[in-house]
Amino acid sequence: MKGIFYCEDVHSIGLLQKIIPVSQALSEEQIEAPLESAYDMFVRPLLTDNLGDYFHDVLEKSETENFVIDPTSLKALSILQRAVANLAFWYSFTELNTHITDQGFQRSEGETFKPIYRYQELELKQQFRNKGFNALDEFLQFMEAKRDFFSGYIQSPSYIDMKHSLVKGAKEIDTYYFVNGSYLVFLKLRPAFRRIMDIYVEPVVGTEAIQRLYDYLKGNIEDAEECEHLEALRERVAAVVICKALAEHVRNVGSITDRGLYYTNIQAGQNEIQNDSQASDGERARQAANLQDTADHYLHRLIRWVETNMPKQFKGHPEEAYNRDNDRKHTFWA
Repeated sequence: MKGIFYCEDVHSIGLLQKIIPVSQALSEEQIEAPLESAYDMFVRPLLTDNLGDYFHDVLEKSETENFVIDPTSLKALSILQRAVANLAFWYSFTELNTHITDQGFQRSEGETFKPIYRYQELELKQQFRNKGFNALDEFLQFMEAKRDFFSGYIQSPSYIDMKHSLVKGAKEIDTYYFVNGSYLVFLKLRPAFRRIMDIYVEPVVGTEAIQRLYDYLKGNIEDAEECEHLEALRERVAAVVICKALAEHVRNVGSITDRGLYYTNIQAGQNEIQNDSQASDGERARQAANLQDTADHYLHRLIRWVETNMPKQFKGHPEEAYNRDNDRKHTFWA
């Protein structure tokens, strides 16, 4: 792989050791394929090939004596290497623990080191995955903040997708419900955002107002004042969509994490020993109900805002749909 770990006169194992405490005996041939696979699967779809070549050049120049390179590029490369390294060890965990020979698959067992226990394997894989995706999220946030510096980033699929997205990443979710900036949580919630817009928000706000919002997200509106106005609408719609998606996620999956809803408690008589117990159906229901109530409150706030600021697009309060003057009429509601 030409990418971010390999170039002339660069020892990739030395770069890995700055991220993960791997053995010096680990061969570059053994780790090359997992690193390349992780980069191709998780990073390449988000960036352009030009950016990949750029970070390769940064790596080469950083290893060149007396060559001064800017700290912004070095920091971005460091975060990206951390993401790829952890994702490689997570995604190829089983492959790295086996030998594929002419006699089939064999497990590694050394004379001085023994394989780790099963619970340690599971915990280690979980750590690699969480660290990898969180680093990837940190990298995308850094590139977004420094997009004027990295000129090629604005042509990347990641930037184009995020620019047109209603919810601007995991950090925006954190403003309404703390998920520790988890990229995993954002990916799990993302499929629900558009669906909630279509079946939960648009019927009560109005198709015309939502269509103007979509035009703004696609970059089809150039008037600066209207863009500022629609950004305020986006923020209010995002609050509803995020809380509603979280409520559905908790109700269906059990939590805002990928493992389920867990509560941490300390055993009686112990000062440090903690146990994680999975949430009961009642706990999940209460958590989901709280998030649903929050979504409903944000929805009422959104309706009032549209009524005040977009009166031409406002079609009336949904709870007043059946209100009518029934004097001297023989109509009744069955």
